[in-house]
Amino acid sequence: MISSFSSACPTAASASCTQVVPMAYVLNNALPVVTTIGGKRRRRPLPAALSLLESVTTEDALLLLDATGIIRYCSKPFLFGGEAGQLQGRLLASLIPTLLLRRTTPGYNIAYARFWALQMPWQRHTLVTLDQRHQDVDIGLRAVVLNGRHSLLVTIRPVPASDAGSRHLQRLLDGAESATEIYLVTDLSGTITYVNPAFEKVTGYRSRDVLGQSARMLSSGAHGPEVFSEMWATLRAGRPFHAVLVNRRCDGTHYHHEMSIRPFVEDGKVTHFVSTGQDVSEHRRALQQLTDRAHHDCLTGLPNRHLFLDRLQQALARANRRASPCCLLLLDLDAFKAVNDQHGHAAGDRLLQAMASGLRQCVRSNDTVARLGGDEFGLILEGMDSVASTERILRQIADAVCDVVATHALGVRVTASIGACILPQQCDDQAWWLAQADMAMYHTKRNGGNGYSFASHSAPNEALDWQRLEPV
Repeated sequence: MISSFSSACPTAASASCTQVVPMAYVLNNALPVVTTIGGKRRRRPLPAALSLLESVTTEDALLLLDATGIIRYCSKPFLFGGEAGQLQGRLLASLIPTLLLRRTTPGYNIAYARFWALQMPWQRHTLVTLDQRHQDVDIGLRAVVLNGRHSLLVTIRPVPASDAGSRHLQRLLDGAESATEIYLVTDLSGTITYVNPAFEKVTGYRSRDVLGQSARMLSSGAHGPEVFSEMWATLRAGRPFHAVLVNRRCDGTHYHHEMSIRPFVEDGKVTHFVSTGQDVSEHRRALQQLTDRAHHDCLTGLPNRHLFLDRLQQALARANRRASPCCLLLLDLDAFKAVNDQHGHAAGDRLLQAMASGLRQCVRSNDTVARLGGDEFGLILEGMDSVASTERILRQIADAVCDVVATHALGVRVTASIGACILPQQCDDQAWWLAQADMAMYHTKRNGGNGYSFASHSAPNEALDWQRLEPV
């Protein structure tokens, strides 16, 4: 029994006839031919093969349209509420307004791409019959060439009343086909039932690769299970869920997907979840660049004073929470001005860049090295609970300064003055501790530089107890 002409070689069969009717035969022999006899246009009788098709097809209607979308033949005119003579010469769009098939309009290209380029053999529309009844139908479409002319072969299958409830969703998806936003639809279990061309463009997946798969296949692993637990709880409560998630493309790369997922309600029941959104990766990347520029030093790439103070506040909070003190270092280069004066600012910039690189190599990945301005640097060393452990880092810094100066100071004797302050377990006055480290650093400078000093304290109001100056 013929129910669709979307395959390459359909067959015709019935309970009393199993004859195979090739598509090429149907197209070449089973079509009404108009001839001119005595100045009058007359229609030749239909060949027997077409009569066979009409007898073996059941609910499906076969239509032949010309390139402009005009009906030239209909096998089941009663499905349209009329007779063959009432349908021939009529635009199919007058019966199915949402299906635009005129070759001269963009709608033709969209419809054809939906059926074949996107490998979607069926599309649901509402048919308005000649007697003004509304009937949901599934439509199959094939482009053919007859006698050198472009034509369209259309199969129309009435939708049972039980399946008609999804027509509103189908209308939504019709608009999604040409949308620039990403559309993804799942059933209630999260299985993907639809994606639009924008999804394919962004992710690299073809629709056939994801349909029937769980939406979890897009997960990049960047989010914990609590994010998805919140998402499902929100959706199952009937509320929309909004988020920016890092998803995974077909090639394994990640992208930022700004999405809104809404429950789709049909006849008072949630039937699907519809996700709309866009790829905001470039926007997030540009925003990150602006943030980096606002919080990092342009010359060295180190955190600037603003970010340094923020990290110091976080370090103080962690020290209080974990009962683990940390160490604050302030470093100022001695005689750096002479490099700029004798060799120019470009030479001074290269020295600062090399110094930044050397300092980073002296500390751990969770420590902070920042350029506070000019030739002054700040370091936050967490978990340093004694002078001895801090002095080991100071010796490494001393070696790094010597190496950098030997390579980039161009004969100028540049040294470093360092002020060190070990923050106790309970401390929250950021400005006070900065002042202690700053005073320790200038104590080093007043004693000739090229060394470090520790600020010792037991309470904020007590005087500093300076340790001896150690040469670097």
